[in-house]
Amino acid sequence: MASLLDIALAPARITIGALEALPRLADGIDRLNKIGDALERIAALDEQLVMVGQALTKLVSFQDQLERIASYGGSLEGLAGLTDSLAKLVESTQGLGALADAVRQLEKAASDLTSTVQPLQGVAQRLNRFGRKDPAAPAAPSAPDAIPLPSG
Repeated sequence: MASLLDIALAPARITIGALEALPRLADGIDRLNKIGDALERIAALDEQLVMVGQALTKLVSFQDQLERIASYGGSLEGLAGLTDSLAKLVESTQGLGALADAVRQLEKAASDLTSTVQPLQGVAQRLNRFGRKDPAAPAAPSAPDAIPLPSG
């Protein structure tokens, strides 16, 4: 059996043991604070990992679009060549205004020539008839009919 002294000293020993455990308890509490901070960082990291996962999912879907865009490479090169052709076409069409003016001038000149030649054609026909009055003279070839020119 335990001695009476042991029983009387038991509360003191328990108190001393508890007091000796206080520094370890303080270290434990300090470690718990550090563990709490680490858990908070892990929780924040978990949120970031979720966002990274979402971004990766978007990248996977974007990869399909990139492959589709890459398949258009030949078409894009063709479009680049078409751009050069369009630039040359624009250069070529800049002279079309001057060409249209020249055509208008030619049409006016043709119209003026027609109005000038028509009276002369009547004179040529009269001279041809005058030449036919001589029965001994061979018949002169008939003058071609006037060619109508476009009027401006």
